[in-house]
Amino acid sequence: MSDLSVVRRVRRASAILIFTLLVVGCGRSKGTLSGKVTYRGAPLPGGSITIVPEKGNAAQTVSGKIESNGTYSVSNVPVGAVKVSIRVSEPTPFAEARIPPSEMAAKGNEAVKPRANPAQPTVRLPLEYSDPEKSGLRYTINGGSQTQDIDLK
Repeated sequence: MSDLSVVRRVRRASAILIFTLLVVGCGRSKGTLSGKVTYRGAPLPGGSITIVPEKGNAAQTVSGKIESNGTYSVSNVPVGAVKVSIRVSEPTPFAEARIPPSEMAAKGNEAVKPRANPAQPTVRLPLEYSDPEKSGLRYTINGGSQTQDIDLK
């Protein structure tokens, strides 16, 4: 085998290795972000969190649910700088009465009147929090799990 042949094989193997590292990455390319969202010091009683890569593919945008106690957990978050938006759940001001049809005739119009649902708290966030470009919520995501509590003012 000539020296020139060996050099070509080494170069080819090096090029394949470098290409593979660039495509796959040298570490984890996804992470998990969890924490608690509060507004004016109180847990946000539900909603959604959306995480958008600051640079790169918008298809890597991920979302998660904010639970009634303000906690959230989002998997498959792209590693690197991200922008975050927060939306609250729309309150359901009325709950329909669930009355069997056999009883509806006996109760008349009272059977279909909506009832107020006082159990669901109403929170109105400033609109900028619903836009990742305007929210001011910027974080750096590392591979693996990390915690980020979010305190909205």
